[in-house]
Amino acid sequence: VREDPGQWMWFHKRWEISGPRGKRQRARQRGEAA
Repeated sequence: VREDPGQWMWFHKRWEISGPRGKRQRARQRGEAA
């Protein structure tokens, strides 16, 4: 199976967003935006 870089990035981003690191990152971004 050939890996699709675009799909890998999408999966990686989803993993980061769902992970604790992503939650902290999103909270920080929300704080900066607000």
